[in-house]
Amino acid sequence: MTEQIERPLRLWLELARITMPLYRRMDKRFRSEFGQSLVRFDVLSQLARFDGGLTVSALASHLLASTSGNISTLLDRMTAEGLIVRQYDQSDRRRTLVNLTDKGRELFDSMVHAHALWSREAFENVDAGEQAELVDVLNQLRKRM
Repeated sequence: MTEQIERPLRLWLELARITMPLYRRMDKRFRSEFGQSLVRFDVLSQLARFDGGLTVSALASHLLASTSGNISTLLDRMTAEGLIVRQYDQSDRRRTLVNLTDKGRELFDSMVHAHALWSREAFENVDAGEQAELVDVLNQLRKRM
């Protein structure tokens, strides 16, 4: 295999090797501490960032790890639990907006602090300069892709 082929493959493998264990660790902690998955935290996080709500398709496009195939079921369950509400867009009744409820906002607020602490723990062996460097490199990579 040529280096031209091998280097990107090695990069992909290293990213997968670090991402999947981190994802599983965070998901496990969210489930044990809050009874919620990392995907649900991501939904709450995205909705917290966008006042006025998001359409289902816009929400799905912002999520880290969800597909359009499972987003409706996920939102149905979160609606039933009182974490989110879906309403028709007043400017275009063909569109449905998803918003946080007060209960969803309270849950997110407690989860976000725990997430910050767990993230700090996960990277405690990586010094601040290296963390900043990694963030910059990964941001550049994401923008190019």
